[in-house]
Amino acid sequence: MKRLSHHQRTYLERRSLRVPRHVSLARRRLKIRHRPRKRSQNRVFLKAAPENFRLTDVVCRQGLFSFFDDVDVALALGRNVKLSFKNTRKMFPCGTLVFLARLDLWLAKYPRKITCDYPDDEVVEQLLQHFSVLSKLGLNHRKEINSDRVAYWHFYSGSKADLSGFKDVTLSIIKGIEHPQKELFADCLNEAVVNTVHHAYKSYSEAEMPSGLRRWWILSQFRGDRMYVAIYDVGEGIPGTLKRKPEWLEFFRHRHYNDDRTIESAIVSKRTSTLQPERGQGLPEMLEFSQSLKGGGLSIISSKGAFEYDADNDTPRRRKYSSPLQGTLVQWAIPFRKEQENGNHERINSQTVQ
Repeated sequence: MKRLSHHQRTYLERRSLRVPRHVSLARRRLKIRHRPRKRSQNRVFLKAAPENFRLTDVVCRQGLFSFFDDVDVALALGRNVKLSFKNTRKMFPCGTLVFLARLDLWLAKYPRKITCDYPDDEVVEQLLQHFSVLSKLGLNHRKEINSDRVAYWHFYSGSKADLSGFKDVTLSIIKGIEHPQKELFADCLNEAVVNTVHHAYKSYSEAEMPSGLRRWWILSQFRGDRMYVAIYDVGEGIPGTLKRKPEWLEFFRHRHYNDDRTIESAIVSKRTSTLQPERGQGLPEMLEFSQSLKGGGLSIISSKGAFEYDADNDTPRRRKYSSPLQGTLVQWAIPFRKEQENGNHERINSQTVQ
């Protein structure tokens, strides 16, 4: 019999040690099945904040809402989230206030799940420090608030119809307003907050919106010749609440209004669910007050619509959006004598916080 060569013997020895294919595949499946899985919720979800925090620009609005939605989903899945502000350059009052409110809700519902990094922009960092965003997310303050674009801004929040912390500011402002009934300024602000407390969250159950989260948020700036106030809530919004009120049912029965026209109807109407002439008229009173000013303006944004009044030109305007805003954002700009004399009016949605 022919003798096997060295290579043939080596090949046969290796072949005899091989595991049959069906056994090999079964072993591999078993290893995969019992391999410990990494828990995705333990990994940090890094989310970059938008470059511009703004609601009135369509592109910026979409980017801001996508940012909110991505963080909402990650937190709901149990992920730890790190917010990156490195690319943020401009923070407008409208987008900034909505972000501050959303951050408070995140921290209340998901404690110790959110962190952040320091912004690259000097003024953005001062702003986030000034509004205590950095400290809430675990970072130390390292800047001196020396930018005029930051130092004059004030942030308030509460859950009751009480503006006592805002009282000193309003009293000092009234003296500088050139208006035939300037004392109504404080009443309009107070009524706007009262409406938020009593109407914005009325349709929510405790499970849908816990009482501790039914808050209002205010940004204000009183600087030299102008006053800016923004009030925000995360309630149902004007279109939703208005169409369910008994005194509005007949009005909307044969009218198919978009959100912008519904908001306009609420602002220009004198209807009130309280049936009291002095109550439920916060936004109409704001509009009436603005119509007697020589500058400034009023803006109300809710769901997919907005209503704006430009006091410079005495012109109203409606806006439509594709992305809905939860709740209602009211922005009010009031000029003072110096600004009116110089004719230096700034449009309400062109201001930046920083």
